[in-house]
Amino acid sequence: MKAGLVRTFQITSLFNNLTVQQNLYLPISERTGTSSAMWSPASAESSIVDEIGDILARLGLLEDRDRTIIELPYGKRRLLEIGIALSLRPKVLILDEPAAGLRAEDVARMLDVIGRLPADMAMIMVEHDMQVVRRFASRVCASASRCSSSSINSKSFSALPIRPASHARAKMRQRS
Repeated sequence: MKAGLVRTFQITSLFNNLTVQQNLYLPISERTGTSSAMWSPASAESSIVDEIGDILARLGLLEDRDRTIIELPYGKRRLLEIGIALSLRPKVLILDEPAAGLRAEDVARMLDVIGRLPADMAMIMVEHDMQVVRRFASRVCASASRCSSSSINSKSFSALPIRPASHARAKMRQRS
């Protein structure tokens, strides 16, 4: 975090019995150095409360601020994890399969949020959904077992056919 590198994980890791707002309050108070005042009323830190409101508005979760995580559908939990990452103000954001396990409408919402991330923040995305990759990638690095990594620019990448993983495995077996 202090180096400006923040990562989200494929499996959500939130405090299920806390509210959406409380889940955001914790990393922001740590970043701002006010976590030692955690037991004082949150309203005493109005700048943190304002920042939480800004992040929730950006994510479309403002109406959920007082709901516990247990009450949220999975798609909103994934959005909140991105919100937590953003609350740390990273220079580089690593997203681990942000669309994994989401319904189509949640994927669209997630992609909209990712598309509106600050332009001055670098992003590294691990993603298997090639439609997601094509939407955001300016440069793609692909690797497979027993293959060396290669960089592909966005023009050549958009021309690549999308083949199922079974096709790649079959090609690898032929080479063996």
